[in-house]
Amino acid sequence: MRSLVIYYSHRGNTAYVARAFFEALKKKGDTDIFELKYIGGEGLFTRILCRLMPSRTQLATIPLDLGGYDLLCLGIPVIGGFPSSAITKYIQTFSNINGKKIICCYIYGVEASAEHCSHYIEKLVRNKGNPEIINVFVPWYDVLKENFLENIISKTILKVA
Repeated sequence: MRSLVIYYSHRGNTAYVARAFFEALKKKGDTDIFELKYIGGEGLFTRILCRLMPSRTQLATIPLDLGGYDLLCLGIPVIGGFPSSAITKYIQTFSNINGKKIICCYIYGVEASAEHCSHYIEKLVRNKGNPEIINVFVPWYDVLKENFLENIISKTILKVA
């Protein structure tokens, strides 16, 4: 199984979870990991502008054609019920997702926001094709709890193996 982990992290929790998924997926096969980065800085003004107009968001080069991958794992920070504009832009620009498995890992503070975000992401993804979507919800305050993340990752990988 060839996997790709893509994430954006505001404060490090999503990065921590994405790296944990990366390490677990490496044991199952060839795995790549990329952090989404804005071109032109990540200041407050840039974030506000990108949030209002995700299509204008410019990201550093990352794999967009998923034809060579079996699985995509997205690390998605949830803020106010929506993903970061970097994640939105990535989903709007990737291709070849039909028949792929996509793990959408939501790192959140408020459960209702994560649920709203998952519906929003599913609509974006379905506009691009028909993959199998596996949703994973991780409260940011549980990220570092002993065995919490390990249990979630092992259960998720069993679903995609």
